[in-house]
Amino acid sequence: MGIPVNEKVSVSTGDAPEKKPKTRFRSFQLGIWEVVLPVSPGWDLGLVTLPTASELLDYLSIYGLLFRLFGDIYALAPRQFVLFTIFEFAQSFEGSINLYLNSQILDAISSHLKGEAVVRSLIVRSLASRVLLALMLGWLRKNCERDNQVLKDRVKFFFMEKSMHTLLTLDPTTAEDPDVKSKMGNASFQYDNEVWSSFEAIIRMATALLKSFSQIALAFALIRQHASAPVFFALCVLQPLLGIFGYDELWGKTHIIFCINKAYERLAALHGFAYSDRYRVDRLSDGVAEFIEREFKKSREELGDVSTEDANREWSNRQSFVVGSFYGLMNDFPMIYFALRILFSPKGITFSSLAISQEAASSIQWTIYMLTYDSKSLARQLSSVKNVYARFEIQNKMKDGVLTYPRVLDESVKESTGMELEFRNVSFKYPGTTKPVLEDLSFKIKPGQMVVIVGVNGSGKSSTIKLFNRLYDPTEGEILVDGLPLTAYKLKDVRRAMAILRQDHDSYPLSLRLNVALGAPEREMPSDEEIQEALKAGGADTFVEKLPKKADTVLDPVKLSSVYFEGEALEEMNTMVEEREKITDVSGGESQRLAAARVFMRLNSGGIRFLAADEPTSALDPEGEFALFSRLRQERGGKTVVFITHRFGHLTKYADLILVMKDGRLVESGNHIELVEKDGEYKRLHDVQAQAFLPTTDS
Repeated sequence: MGIPVNEKVSVSTGDAPEKKPKTRFRSFQLGIWEVVLPVSPGWDLGLVTLPTASELLDYLSIYGLLFRLFGDIYALAPRQFVLFTIFEFAQSFEGSINLYLNSQILDAISSHLKGEAVVRSLIVRSLASRVLLALMLGWLRKNCERDNQVLKDRVKFFFMEKSMHTLLTLDPTTAEDPDVKSKMGNASFQYDNEVWSSFEAIIRMATALLKSFSQIALAFALIRQHASAPVFFALCVLQPLLGIFGYDELWGKTHIIFCINKAYERLAALHGFAYSDRYRVDRLSDGVAEFIEREFKKSREELGDVSTEDANREWSNRQSFVVGSFYGLMNDFPMIYFALRILFSPKGITFSSLAISQEAASSIQWTIYMLTYDSKSLARQLSSVKNVYARFEIQNKMKDGVLTYPRVLDESVKESTGMELEFRNVSFKYPGTTKPVLEDLSFKIKPGQMVVIVGVNGSGKSSTIKLFNRLYDPTEGEILVDGLPLTAYKLKDVRRAMAILRQDHDSYPLSLRLNVALGAPEREMPSDEEIQEALKAGGADTFVEKLPKKADTVLDPVKLSSVYFEGEALEEMNTMVEEREKITDVSGGESQRLAAARVFMRLNSGGIRFLAADEPTSALDPEGEFALFSRLRQERGGKTVVFITHRFGHLTKYADLILVMKDGRLVESGNHIELVEKDGEYKRLHDVQAQAFLPTTDS
């Protein structure tokens, strides 16, 4: 028996655009589990929850989207849409037609048993009709399969493309908004077809209603002459309704299941520790086998005979014997009624009416159950459709500018001219946080200058670079580009004029060729020679050439294979999957070289006026670091270049300007000689690193 534990109220943190009512929860203790369920604002009637007035209005507003949904799907594949709809609705009459044909056959059999003359042609015609109906529907089903798949795929990829477009254009602040996250959902490439699922659910609901109506109408027409017809149909409808309102299963309810038994948790942890290959070497090296077995036995004794049954089964076991028996008998209500009629009033009861009534009862009951189940999921499906269309209307919180960049006011201005960048009293804190990471930052970088930003980890260097191309806007202050506010320019133009080599340099889940080609997204696929030049400039050509597939290697292939074993597993099949989806491991330095190659491809694509590199050599050895910095300096031309680093040596002595940051503030600026003479923060950091190369004396 489930034990109610308590009621809980959810507490939300952070700023919200509008205050939502707090959700109340109920919790139950079931063996080793605690089950937590939200208290529904509607009326919970078992399998059905009646919506509140506000929810009902919300559902009605969603229904307006159905015309748009059906119109969009029809436009994608008109012929397939019509065929799919006709076939689905045609199937809804199959049960009624079979019920009618069965009644014809059973009437003939009943007449034969009474010794009456049988119309043989009627039996032959009914049997032939049944066979013909099955063959026709089978033929239609087979021939519609391909058209249905075409329609399904077109719907899937149409809405997937539109959703991807929205996602790819979201700025970071908008993308992190909880409401936006809810609308975007968690997409899976193979199973992301929520629009098609919603469309199918709507059609299924409509056909279920039609099927239910047609069966009830036909069955009532077949046995309407019997006095028992009204009672029979009342029992047919009552049985599923009582089952629906008395439904009390955990499956289908929104809930959380927690384990609240520490001994069971410890048993699970020890079991995982013993079986995991990850810990095998540590287990053997540390000699912990006996300890694990001893602790497992102690935890088993502590657990005792507390039930460890699945929480769903425990929930079902809450039902009392009387209630369970009553619902078990409900399925037999129509048959019980007819049995009692035979005992007390057998007049008018025939074998044919009994068989048809029983068949109709089963069919009607099943249809009502399915109708109820579909209606419960339909609300979720309609909400899903609403979210899909709502995501297409999402507006970025970061407003785009209207000016094109660069502003070519004079034809004598060459494309290679660098960008002027100025920070005026800029402060910044990340969305959802209260602590500023940059405070009152002011500096000016002239066109074509090479600038190095230095400081210890956490000083705000990487946050600064995120403002350069408007990944974020300052909380306070202003950023100017070529004398005008950065916000005045079109985002796409500004970002096209910049090349950013970031500290985080994850490789993309594509071939190495595409990884490099993405450095110049405005161009068609670069030639093999251009790819090789970029790889060589980034220092990645050597390790790429050693790979079996070279530039066509995918480091982390998409997992689309599946393997199923019936009986004993076949190692050859596992090997086939592993070979096809094998991950190619590369070092941190190789990954950085690949990212650098992408930047060099971007630099060579033309139109770049600003290059920023954020700790681009953190995983490289000194030789690789020197080579990369040398090539970046050679490629700069007249471009403005900003390097962010906490390591001195190859860059600072070449810099036109050094910006020294500490705790989110600019504490010093100047060139190397000027800053050393100031004997401040820069000098301190410089001396700390230089100390490592000075000879030491043993005390």
